[in-house]
Amino acid sequence: MSNSFKTNFRKLALNKKIVLFASVLMAVSVFLPWYSEIDRFSGGDTFLGVTGPLYLAGLLVLLASSLSFSIVLMELLDRPLPKLSIKSAHLHVAASALSLFMLLLSTSVYHHAKFGVNITDKSTGIGMLLASIASGLVMFSGIRMAREGAVSFESEGHLEPLIDMYDRVDLEREPGDFDIDRNVTVGEAMDAQESKDDTEVWGPVQETLNGIETEETEKHNHLR
Repeated sequence: MSNSFKTNFRKLALNKKIVLFASVLMAVSVFLPWYSEIDRFSGGDTFLGVTGPLYLAGLLVLLASSLSFSIVLMELLDRPLPKLSIKSAHLHVAASALSLFMLLLSTSVYHHAKFGVNITDKSTGIGMLLASIASGLVMFSGIRMAREGAVSFESEGHLEPLIDMYDRVDLEREPGDFDIDRNVTVGEAMDAQESKDDTEVWGPVQETLNGIETEETEKHNHLR
């Protein structure tokens, strides 16, 4: 085992580690007893996951476990994942759902009253129990991975505005336009603008009035 593999394994998230070990356990369970039966003649059969009338269900469980295992293994080996239309977390959930469905189907068939002739005892094997537990772990970890992959505003930090209004004003500002003081509140800016508008309006009027008053004073002095 190379150093890079060990390093990647240490950095691997807990949920992915669970998927890795659970998928291995799921694959091993296929080669263990799934079902045992005893007939009235003290004989019986024991079926593995890949044997018996429902061997196809065991093969699908093995395929699902191989899919989940391969995805995590490629990440450990620094191999690029193939381009898929869904996320890897959703693949784990889908694979585990398929496994659980196959296990449920196998159990319903094995324990059906019409399955088997002269059967006096039926029992579920260790392989099916391990496969059920492993499939549940893969689904649980896949759901947690999908939730952690969702966008979180708290983890992303603060949001930047789509448009910086200050930069836009600075770019469009022409010589002689007003300057923006970012330390001034909106209310203070509006009061300052109103005062400025009043000064700009009454300034010329006041000068005109002063001029008229001066002319009247000069005329009055001339007549005297």
